[in-house]
Amino acid sequence: MKIFSLIAIFFVLSSCASLKKFGCPYEISEADVFFDNDGSPCAKICVFNGAEKAVKSMTVSFVLYDSNGSEGTLESESIIEVLGEDVLAGEERRFLIPLEKYVSGSVDGELKIGFLFLREIIYEDGRRWRDGFGKFALRDGGE
Repeated sequence: MKIFSLIAIFFVLSSCASLKKFGCPYEISEADVFFDNDGSPCAKICVFNGAEKAVKSMTVSFVLYDSNGSEGTLESESIIEVLGEDVLAGEERRFLIPLEKYVSGSVDGELKIGFLFLREIIYEDGRRWRDGFGKFALRDGGE
């Protein structure tokens, strides 16, 4: 009887639908910081929607580091932004996030993104997927 129960649990957990439910429904293919024509820093983040339904909005979270690995020039330890654009199922979308309000003064050198993840995804049907602790975070922008 015990073996039958273990086999049943294995088949339930190994089905594609069950694994998708516990997995990460997105992929981040690119994450970097650039300076626009005015010299203002912007984050560029490319997100692929791996779910079978469209996304209405996503909440992204990340930290910024300067070229020395320090957060000293930054106003905030963690950046949280709502990305309110629709992303169809199986589609990749590039988001540009202005960073002026998070950086104090001028920045010498480059800025890097770290501990990047989607905190929440809201789908077209109203359902939500959450990762409040960064279980699926990229530790060092895009890598």
